[in-house]
Amino acid sequence: MGSSIDSQIEWIKDRIKEQVDAAIESFTLVESGEEKTLTFSKVVVDSIINKIDVYNALDMHAYLQESGELNHMESTDRIQSLLDYFYAWIELELAKRYA
Repeated sequence: MGSSIDSQIEWIKDRIKEQVDAAIESFTLVESGEEKTLTFSKVVVDSIINKIDVYNALDMHAYLQESGELNHMESTDRIQSLLDYFYAWIELELAKRYA
């Protein structure tokens, strides 16, 4: 189950990056500033996570919780914890890219 969930998480990360990159290429998102780029990125995360089957989302949450990836998340809501995980991930990705 772990490798299957790893694949799902990587697939989600790839979709997020693709959509953010497409938006950056299509219009001047980066020139709009860090805050607007991050806000747009979080909208992309919301869109993707909200399309995930609930059972897959719960499995993903359990896997990330077990691996310790969610230890720093404050939310007790499992879906919100997943959103927070991917928000933090895309924020780090953008910071590394534009630092």
